[in-house]
Amino acid sequence: MGALINTLDNIGILTNLEVLNLYENNLSTIDVSKNVNLTVLVLDRNKLSSLDVSKNVNLTSVRLNLNMFTHVTDNLLLPDSVTSINLGNNPIVNFNPTVALPSVLEYLTLWRTDIVIFNPTIPLPNSLQYLRLGSQMTNAGYTASEPWANAMSTIPSRGTIWFTENIDSIEGTNLQTILESKGWGAHQG
Repeated sequence: MGALINTLDNIGILTNLEVLNLYENNLSTIDVSKNVNLTVLVLDRNKLSSLDVSKNVNLTSVRLNLNMFTHVTDNLLLPDSVTSINLGNNPIVNFNPTVALPSVLEYLTLWRTDIVIFNPTIPLPNSLQYLRLGSQMTNAGYTASEPWANAMSTIPSRGTIWFTENIDSIEGTNLQTILESKGWGAHQG
């Protein structure tokens, strides 16, 4: 195994860069704001707890698996072009963005997190088709998550929410009934 990258100061000089994969390093910060052509950003297995890529208006995919995110409020700033966000394997206990997620977002992965209650106050985008919530949810967490589900708009055949590896099953809960009435397929994975 080679030396891990701790800092990356001059990445901005690569203005034509479209894909940046910095998998498995020691980055706790990164500034890619000058990489205006960036479409894919892979930062899995680093030490990030916040990220601002809001100036990367061509960005479509952000992978942040196995980092240090404990919450998602104002510490993840994305452009409206992002269609896929993967925040799996982070110790996230609170997912409540203070700014709307990208309006074209289709895939959101929050698998293997520490989320007990999923109740973001800003509605998820209507474009969302796949949500994976594998965390620490119990029946009490499902009940506490009902306000979020009730606030969503109804879209027939909306997409699928996978409740993977939670403590209790979503099957037969009121949350499952609400989500299915809103057009989601809500499944235990």
